[in-house]
Amino acid sequence: MDQMDHHFSNQYKFYCNLNYVEGSISSCCQVIYYILKSWDIEISKEIGESLISGVLTDTNGFGNIGVDNDTFKMTSELIDLGIDIHEHYKKLLFLSWIIWLEVH
Repeated sequence: MDQMDHHFSNQYKFYCNLNYVEGSISSCCQVIYYILKSWDIEISKEIGESLISGVLTDTNGFGNIGVDNDTFKMTSELIDLGIDIHEHYKKLLFLSWIIWLEVH
């Protein structure tokens, strides 16, 4: 089993064959973004939408510790692909809270 994460607390998972942890980065999707860029893989709008969804949920809408200039720079580059971040925010965070409130 392999693991990739952005939480320092997961850096000592000895049951993994590969354990890649970048604890100074705000989200796993930001780690994936940097890996794709370092491998010169073109990030399509579809990939970008998945990455921005992961960043929004993992950072609670950019509200967590670890969100920094690099997070917003990456987000800006994804928006430049034509991604509507406001629509993703509504779908992922705002509407999920409404559903949660209705259930509870």
